[in-house]
Amino acid sequence: MDQNTPKRRGRPQAFGRDEALDAAMLRFWRYGYAKTDIDDIARDLGATKPSIYRRFGNKERLFLAALDRYASTVGAEPLAAFNAEDDLTLAVRGFLETSLRNATDPDTPPGCMIAGAAAEIAGRVQDVGTFCRAGHTATESLLADRFSAAIDDGRLSDRVSGRERAAVLLAAMHSLSIRARAGETRGELSDRLVGVVDLVLG
Repeated sequence: MDQNTPKRRGRPQAFGRDEALDAAMLRFWRYGYAKTDIDDIARDLGATKPSIYRRFGNKERLFLAALDRYASTVGAEPLAAFNAEDDLTLAVRGFLETSLRNATDPDTPPGCMIAGAAAEIAGRVQDVGTFCRAGHTATESLLADRFSAAIDDGRLSDRVSGRERAAVLLAAMHSLSIRARAGETRGELSDRLVGVVDLVLG
């Protein structure tokens, strides 16, 4: 090529929506909303910052989309494990074990994106707060319905309501996430699961 010939600028690499959301999800999950820079997400994708903004609009909208991506993939797995078991004890154990596995997976950031990055800004960004509350309410209702059915057919005591049992199970899940983010290992946290199962179903 003639040295005087102007160099062509390389075209930014095209990226798919899910690919972009996965990259954003991991960044927000690990570093939180405030400390995540769109330039870093673009670099992960081999793309440009303007191309990210053209696709998603702004940082807040990208975060909400990444949050929804988390909720429909990793975040949905504990409830799926719960629903996959007919035996209620195995269902509760599956919920907790899946939560623990996800919170301590070496291939992803520790803890839970919703309990970490989303909680960071839920109080000041209305859409994020609405998303978190809606997801929590929906999950709690699904858990409570099954516990209530078990109470109605005599498999669980009626001294504790289905709603209260669901609240305890979700609180335990959030506790596992926070402890994992603080550095506790899967082995250390797994020792707590048996007691939680007994507490929820007792």
